[in-house]
Amino acid sequence: MGRVLSILAAISALGLLCAGSEAARAAPDQRPVVTLRRGAVTVYSAPGRRSPRRGLIGGRRVVFPLLARVKAAGCRRPWLQIGPEAFACSARLKVGRGVPKAPLHPRLRKGRMMPHSYFITRSTVTVRSRPSAKAAPVRTLRERSGVVARGKVRTPQGWWRRTRMGYLPAAATRFVRPSKLAGVKLSAGKTLPVSWISGATAWVTSRPTTSRRARVGGLKAYTRVSILQRARVGRRWYVRLGPRRWVPADRVRTARARKPPPGVGASQKWIHVSLASWTLVAYVGSRPVYAALISRGYKTPRGRFRITRKLALATMRFDTRKGVYEAEAVPWVIYFKPRYALHSAYWHDGFGSRSSHGCVNLAPTDARWLFQWTSPALPPGWFQIRQTKRSPGTLLIIE
Repeated sequence: MGRVLSILAAISALGLLCAGSEAARAAPDQRPVVTLRRGAVTVYSAPGRRSPRRGLIGGRRVVFPLLARVKAAGCRRPWLQIGPEAFACSARLKVGRGVPKAPLHPRLRKGRMMPHSYFITRSTVTVRSRPSAKAAPVRTLRERSGVVARGKVRTPQGWWRRTRMGYLPAAATRFVRPSKLAGVKLSAGKTLPVSWISGATAWVTSRPTTSRRARVGGLKAYTRVSILQRARVGRRWYVRLGPRRWVPADRVRTARARKPPPGVGASQKWIHVSLASWTLVAYVGSRPVYAALISRGYKTPRGRFRITRKLALATMRFDTRKGVYEAEAVPWVIYFKPRYALHSAYWHDGFGSRSSHGCVNLAPTDARWLFQWTSPALPPGWFQIRQTKRSPGTLLIIE
C-alpha cells in the first residue's frame, strides 16, 4: 500500500511540474504598459497641453505600451509616451505591467461590414424627448439623415425608434443596407483602365441608339465592362462592349492611369480622384494598386492636398433653414481639408453619380481599404489620429 501511495505521489508531483512548465511557457512577456480604464483621452505630439494634438484614444480596459515617462507642464502626473509622437496624461490612465491589447477601431462584429445598423429619415421629422408626439421637440432632422439604430419602443400611438438624441416615429424612417460595391485590387495582370456601369440598370442596344426596339438586354449597376469602341450619334456618345452590344457612354465610368505628380518617388503612396470620371485610384509611385467608384459633391474642391487627420467614426452634420442634416457614426473618415473628407456612405448606393454635398463618398468596403492603406496609420485603440511633420499624410490629387 505504501508503495502505491509513493507512486501516486510521484505521478501527482510530475503532473504539477508539467502544469507549471506549461504555465511558464504560456505566460506572455510582461512589460511596462498603460491601461485606459474607460472613456477617451486626448493624445499630444509632445509632453504638454500646448503641443499639437496627435489624436484620441478610447475604449474600456485598453492596454498600450509604455515607452517613457516625462515630467512636463500641464499635468501633475508624468506624461506617458504610448507611441511615436504620442503623449497622454490623465487620471484614467494606469501604469502597470502586462501585454499591450487594444482593438482596431471601428470594431466590427464577425461577418459584419459595418460597425452599426443604420436607418435614414424618409422626410423632415422632429426628434422628441419621449416616444410621444406631444413630447418636447429636441431637434428637427432633414430628409435622408442617417441615424444609428438603438432599439424600438411601442406605444398606443405606434412604434418609435430610440436614438442618441431622443425618439423618432418609426413610420418616418427606414433601414438601409450599405452598398456591397467593392473596388478592384490592381496588379501586373490586372491594371487600368477599369470600367463600371454606373447608376441603375443600363439598357444594351444592338447599335448606338436609345431606341427601345434596338434593346437586346440590360446591365446592372456596378457591372465591370470593357470598352471596345466609341461612336457619336448626333450629340450623344456611345460605347461598344461586345458584338452588337452598345450603351450610352454616360452610363459607364472608367478609371484611367495618370502620371505621378512632380516630386513623387517610386515608393511613395498617393491618391488620384477624378471628378470627371467619378473614380479614385490609389498609387505607389507610378503603379496603380486600387481603383474604385466614388460619389462627388456639388462643391468638392480641386487641387493638391495631404491627409490631415483620420477618424474611425464621425458624425457629420450641417444646419439648414429646414432643419439639421446629420449622418451619425460614419466609419472610416479621411479629412484632407476642413469640412472635406473621403469617407464611407451607408445612406445611398449610387456611386458613380452625385450624392454628396462636398465630400467624396466611397462604398464601405472601399473606404475601409483606403483608411487602412493611407497615412497616418491609425494604431489599435485609437479613435483619431493627425498627421505631423515627421509623419505626413498621404498625398491626394483631386482633378
